[in-house]
Amino acid sequence: MNKPLRISRQFYRDIDVVLAYLGTVASSDVVMRFASAIESTRGHIKQFPSSGRLQDADDSNIDHLRMFPVSRYPDYLLFYIDGPEEVVLVRLLHGKRDIGVELEGIDVE
Repeated sequence: MNKPLRISRQFYRDIDVVLAYLGTVASSDVVMRFASAIESTRGHIKQFPSSGRLQDADDSNIDHLRMFPVSRYPDYLLFYIDGPEEVVLVRLLHGKRDIGVELEGIDVE
């Protein structure tokens, strides 16, 4: 099923933070490969929205919240809502972060 894909402002902010960090500790090739991996993962989620793992109620109180690792960078996790009408990308987080805290008060606008 190919639902419309919407990207939240917080997801864009998360990408900016990660790419800025990578730009300080890695080569521009790594930054480009990571950005490409995010695009690839977005495409996978758009095509197969139910493929991500449902998040436990302890991590978030948002219905239909799923998590999928970024292609080739499994330490980075893409969180999204697989809603009835659309898929919304809400966060991009490193797996060592306190996921429960990071997912509190998610703004999907």
